[in-house]
Amino acid sequence: MFNLNQSEVRSFFFSVYKKAKDHEELTDLEKITYSVLIEHPEYHDILNNKEKYLDYTWSIDDGQTNPFLHL
Repeated sequence: MFNLNQSEVRSFFFSVYKKAKDHEELTDLEKITYSVLIEHPEYHDILNNKEKYLDYTWSIDDGQTNPFLHL
C-alpha cells in the first residue's frame, strides 16, 4: 500500500505535528496520526526538531530507542 523510505515517513510525522500546532487543516490520515502523536508527549521535543532528527540514528548500544519505530 505504501512504499515510503525512512526520511519520507519521518517527514510525514514532522509535517503532521507542525500542521496541527499551526492550526492548519489536517486530512483524515493526518488526524489519526496526530491522535497518536499527542498520546506521546515524550516525543514532542523530537517532533519539534526536524533538522536534528530527520536522519538521526538511535543506538541501542547507548540505551536509546527509535521513537519513530514506536509511533
